[in-house]
Amino acid sequence: MSLRTDLPPAVAIIPPGGWPGWGLAEAWRLRSTCLVLARRSLRVRYRQTLVGALWAVLQPLLMMVVFTTFLSVIAGVRSDGTPYPVFIYAGLLLWGAVAKTVAEGTTSLIAESGLIRQVWFPRVYCPAAAMIGSLVDLAIGALVLVGFLVVYGIPLTPTVLLAPLFLGLALVAALGIALWTSALNAAWRDVGHLLPFLLQVWLFTSPIVYPASLIPAELRLVYALNPLVAAVGGFRWAIFGGAPPEIAEIAVGGLVALAVLVSGYAFFRLREPSFVDVV
Repeated sequence: MSLRTDLPPAVAIIPPGGWPGWGLAEAWRLRSTCLVLARRSLRVRYRQTLVGALWAVLQPLLMMVVFTTFLSVIAGVRSDGTPYPVFIYAGLLLWGAVAKTVAEGTTSLIAESGLIRQVWFPRVYCPAAAMIGSLVDLAIGALVLVGFLVVYGIPLTPTVLLAPLFLGLALVAALGIALWTSALNAAWRDVGHLLPFLLQVWLFTSPIVYPASLIPAELRLVYALNPLVAAVGGFRWAIFGGAPPEIAEIAVGGLVALAVLVSGYAFFRLREPSFVDVV
């Protein structure tokens, strides 16, 4: 009996003993895996639902009604000249993408545990796929925002072309946090239980339901350490016009978001060899 010689060489995958490196070349080579995981996540999210992807619109709309009633009508919170329903819907639209990236990214390794135990692929694509899924929801919700602009007679200006940059700033911070929390949640499930509370704190410490102008001027730079301050303010400015965000706030928020992303990815890579044993 002769042995076959046309088989590809065997590849042994051995976990590194120390720092595994950044793995960027391999992640780029297998980038199509991220899209597969994102499509799968979207199908699972809206499986066996009555309205399907319309939840991407209903959720911010319902929150808009609640916050408009209690904060604008009853409490009299101002919105810097923009009609409050449109003002808050734009903030909630961006917040929804951030919250879904963090929430679904945190549990993504556990959700894909069966795949992780059987197939090798860059594990970073689990939280990254959650971010892509949140962008799909945001695109659906943006159609309603366009309708609001028409109803309220708010014209679009060339600054709207800068809106993706501020959205990118928010998602950089969200993905960085998701990398931290997903790696921690793989080992300690307490993180998943604590996350909803932390997201609520982040929501109300960000200018989502109120304008950043309510914060005293002497505290604004400290407040800008929250990347969503520059992201949400810049996103609204790009769509509605008005006073542009301060360059210092954008710089501070951008540096913090980048630091969170880089440190989160480094921590994720350091913990990655242990994922198959703990998920």
